[in-house]
Amino acid sequence: MNSDWDKFLSEELSSKDFRDAYLEDQVRTNIAFQIKTLREQPERDWTKTYLAEKMGTHQPNITRLEDPEYGRVSISTLLKAASAFDVALLVQFVEWDDFLDRMKDVSPGSLRKKPFSLGIPKQEGSVNKSRPQSSKLIASNVIEIRTVRETPVNDFPVKKEQLALDFGVQDKMKTIAGYDIKTA
Repeated sequence: MNSDWDKFLSEELSSKDFRDAYLEDQVRTNIAFQIKTLREQPERDWTKTYLAEKMGTHQPNITRLEDPEYGRVSISTLLKAASAFDVALLVQFVEWDDFLDRMKDVSPGSLRKKPFSLGIPKQEGSVNKSRPQSSKLIASNVIEIRTVRETPVNDFPVKKEQLALDFGVQDKMKTIAGYDIKTA
C-alpha cells in the first residue's frame, strides 16, 4: 500500500467497526456492479427485462439488484443470476489481505466474465433448463454424461450421474457436486 488512499485505508482498517462497514459496502457495491456489467457486456447486451425473464423474476427486481444501496441479495438470487449468465458463483470467507487484493480492480473490464462454453453453439432466444438429450457432447475433448447407478440417500433412490472427461487417461475419478468426474 503506497498511495494516500492506501495509507488512509490501512489506518482506518484497524477499527473493527470500520472494517465491518467497509466490507458490507464493498460487497454490496461489487455485486451490484458485477450484475450490471455482466448484463451489459458486449457479448450479451441484455436489457433488465431480458435478464429478469432468464432469472424467472420481474424487471424491478433487476433494478434493485443493480443498486449498490439495496444490499438485500440472497444466495438463491445470486445462484439464479449465475445460471442466467452461465457463470459460476463463488461465495467464500477470505482473509483481509486477499479481500483487499480482490477489491483493487473493480473496473468493468475486471468484472466481465465469459459464460461456460464447450464449443457447442448456443440456441438464441430460448432458455432451456433441461439436460442435453444426447449422451455425448463434442468439444475440444470428449465429454460424456450418463447415469451410472442409483445411490440411496436416506432411503430415497437418487440417480448419480457421471461426467467423464476423456483426456486419454481413464482411471482417475473425483466427485464434484454429485458428479463423478474422470480427470487426467
